[in-house]
Amino acid sequence: MRIFKTGSRPSPGIWYYIWDGKQWELMVWKTHESSMSGHSEIWEAIIAPSLAQKLGLSPDKARLLAEVPYCMPRGRVDATGSPEKVLAGEYDWRLYHGGDFPSGLDQQSEERKLISAFDLTGPFIRGMARLELASHEAMSSHDRQKFQEITGLVVPY
Repeated sequence: MRIFKTGSRPSPGIWYYIWDGKQWELMVWKTHESSMSGHSEIWEAIIAPSLAQKLGLSPDKARLLAEVPYCMPRGRVDATGSPEKVLAGEYDWRLYHGGDFPSGLDQQSEERKLISAFDLTGPFIRGMARLELASHEAMSSHDRQKFQEITGLVVPY
């Protein structure tokens, strides 16, 4: 697991599971200190170039890979709450996911990793955070198919 912009306090952010042809890797971006906060932005600027290099893709295929940001399991963490709670520094946290965790991984174990990565253990214990299914976080079947065409990888979704 790689965590970007680490800290010791709960943070909003995004996460991805990335398939490199051999295994899944969880990548987490805590965005409280970052100017990048969207899936497509992170995919295009960081993930696609790194993955293209790792897979030895041509520059043309690397450009195509940058255009499929919704081909992998992903989600986000957001803080919510009433204005009074927010002013008091108290938030209710939501860890949104598309319900499409990678096959072969234990979902409960992966959920614990995500909770820990975003420093949400305390809020979960206090009932101020929860996991929530959000259909807009689900992988795009179009992007999944394009990823497999571009890379030649058979991804075990």
